[in-house]
Amino acid sequence: MSETAIAKLRNPLRAVPEFTSLERHALDLWITNRGRTSYNDNRQTAINAHKEDTGLLTYRKVQKKVAELTRIEPLVLDMCVDSHVAFVGMWEKEEECPICHKSRYDAHGKPVKQWSTFLPGPQIQARWLSPQGAHDMLHREREMEGLLAELLSPEGLQRIKDLYHGTNFYERYQDGDIGKDDFVLIYSTDGAQLFEHKASNCWIYIWILVDKKYLLPGAIYPDSFNFPGFEHLSALAKEGLKREFVSRPYLLLVEADAVAAPEMHGWCPHGSKQACRRRCGAIGRRKPGLGHYYAADMRPDHYNEEGCSHDDHEPSELLPPQTEEETTTEYNLLGIPRAHRSDIPDIFAGDIMHALGLNIPPHYQQLLRGIIPCDEDLGDKKERWTFADLGIDGNWEKISSFVEFAQRYIPTCFGRIPRSPARKINSGYKCEEFLTWFYGLFPAHAYGVLKDGRWEHLCDLVAGVRTAFLRGATPSQLRESHTRVADWKANLEYDYAQLKISRLHFMPQCTHAVLHDSDDYFRNGPLIASSQFACERYIGILGGELNQPSNIYGNITERALRFAQLNAMLAMYPDLDRSPPPISRRPGMSYNADQGFHLLHPRQHAPSSDIDEKEEEAILAWLQSVAGENNWETCWEDAHKAVRKWSRCYLPNGQVARSRMKEIGRRGITRTSRNVKYMSEGSLAFGEVYYYFSLPITPGPRAERRAAALVSRYGEPDPDLLRDSRGVVWAARHLGDAALSVIDVRSIQSVVGMIPHDFNTPSTNGVETLWFVLEKLGREVGWMTDIDDDEDNGDDIDEI
Repeated sequence: MSETAIAKLRNPLRAVPEFTSLERHALDLWITNRGRTSYNDNRQTAINAHKEDTGLLTYRKVQKKVAELTRIEPLVLDMCVDSHVAFVGMWEKEEECPICHKSRYDAHGKPVKQWSTFLPGPQIQARWLSPQGAHDMLHREREMEGLLAELLSPEGLQRIKDLYHGTNFYERYQDGDIGKDDFVLIYSTDGAQLFEHKASNCWIYIWILVDKKYLLPGAIYPDSFNFPGFEHLSALAKEGLKREFVSRPYLLLVEADAVAAPEMHGWCPHGSKQACRRRCGAIGRRKPGLGHYYAADMRPDHYNEEGCSHDDHEPSELLPPQTEEETTTEYNLLGIPRAHRSDIPDIFAGDIMHALGLNIPPHYQQLLRGIIPCDEDLGDKKERWTFADLGIDGNWEKISSFVEFAQRYIPTCFGRIPRSPARKINSGYKCEEFLTWFYGLFPAHAYGVLKDGRWEHLCDLVAGVRTAFLRGATPSQLRESHTRVADWKANLEYDYAQLKISRLHFMPQCTHAVLHDSDDYFRNGPLIASSQFACERYIGILGGELNQPSNIYGNITERALRFAQLNAMLAMYPDLDRSPPPISRRPGMSYNADQGFHLLHPRQHAPSSDIDEKEEEAILAWLQSVAGENNWETCWEDAHKAVRKWSRCYLPNGQVARSRMKEIGRRGITRTSRNVKYMSEGSLAFGEVYYYFSLPITPGPRAERRAAALVSRYGEPDPDLLRDSRGVVWAARHLGDAALSVIDVRSIQSVVGMIPHDFNTPSTNGVETLWFVLEKLGREVGWMTDIDDDEDNGDDIDEI
């Protein structure tokens, strides 16, 4: 950092600076106009309309003003022309690249190529300057008070549902290593695929502020390019970040995919002898004469390779991880003081996004299709692959047709729908598609297709993975999850690889990584919060902003700088935030149903007494139960024996549940979002929503009203499917009007998909259509989404 920047960091602002009305106008334009051209066009329009606005800041001047207010500027450094190294640290004085030996400077003595990063210190300071920003930054302390109260209760901590609940954080907090005024960061890096159908061509890292959900941009490329950020963090740890008090950073986790991870921890890559990033001591096995190691726990028959012919090891019994003291005998550690970071190897988090989303599903489907490479040199023959059920009888095409049929039943809030695997799995199939298809649709569609215990084997994996993606899990769920994936791993080696040397490649490193997920959950809390989804989301946002392919890296730098400054500006001046509220404030467009639930438009113009007889029976039965025997008739009279129907309901988790009123007979509705999971008499149930309404539940002019939903409850789940699938496949009959009931909207937990599919089980009468549940894996994977999806954007009308 420059001396000026360091001086600003050591002498922070004590209050947010004020600005003139013209400066405020310019800042509003800068926030709402992402590019120079649109800013200049709108500035000129304002000046043409109001001559007194002639002094409105130009784009360059408003950028300078934003940098002055936020104190966030890029740190610009020299780099190798071929991106091998950054000229920092040990190479700071070098005049040529130590790898390719190309010159650092051109003939005029100017750097040939430079890169930028944005250090977290100024970004953190900016967030404390407004009351709202300070409140947001104290999120962790409020959560810790609630956690302590729960721990001291007779029941203790029932569910692990936050990073703060993990032992990695909580123990350091209790020991005082993480102080009340300190800020906690997660480092996350990943390769950025900036162009569709092209491999990653740069690296991007971000700092995730754990105390509040923010993304702080970092640099492009690992290794030496990480040096400035970590050097800055080390300096902040030693000196502290000045505010009204001193705050020091704590580096909780370092996240990276399998390719970038060796750059971060300095250990071996995923095909090495000791490839586990948790340093559990597991040793891989290699094929004779080859150097790539595989995660085989069982010793193959007639196997005698030097250094990896150890005895069998049960997948369920993980070896104890290497301690930091043991690590220091092998490696020189990073310069961040130990008191300000997690211990090694705990600091290196696993990554469920890549391992479970992008590695295991493609590998497993290749096994089941019989298209994984066959090592005939070691005597294997595809004719002996009895496990390849998807490769025979047109089963792969049949499964794919099931996926295409199911698309219309997948709720819009689930994001990207999976495309046909048969046609698109080799054409950029996305992580979100794999998660919905492989762990959601495939277990039900594969029933009766996978034979001889292979369907149950698949369900073992899916059951374990679904727990890993939960936003909150109990200790018993995590122990059960570990048992399931351990059984899956063992059967993979016994039933698929069959202890053959030629099939060692059936067990890549990701099949070992999944065994650590339950322990990682105990240590770091919900794995969705310590995965690469945040970094991927940020890369996706950057990619969507790119408008100059000819200068793509310069464009990325400009967009990252804008994001950093914009986040800081909105934290400093919350009133500048022009984001639309999640719930429409227009009269009649929504109804507050309490506890974060809102009924949403479209709605009926007026209450309707034209209610089907069965619907009225269900409504009156509910009203009697909530209003009481003495009041319900009066309440019904007060409502004029009519209900005003609403078509949608906003849930506290950000999802929007629709209804038959919204979807049946309406144009433009291509996906179904009217099925919900809800609590009924202490147990989970699933239902199709007909419509939403509210009725008085106490008599009189100041009557209390209650919002409810008329639903058709699905029948009881098929017991054979539920049992044999380890609880993965919940499928039941659709009972329609025969199972109408009314539920309090506050009992709704989430929107689900209900997918019709033909099953032939011992409990059905031959082949019968049942509807199986599809839930959004992780639910918060999208991080931030708009409430109104594309199909709801046309609903900005008051009534129907």
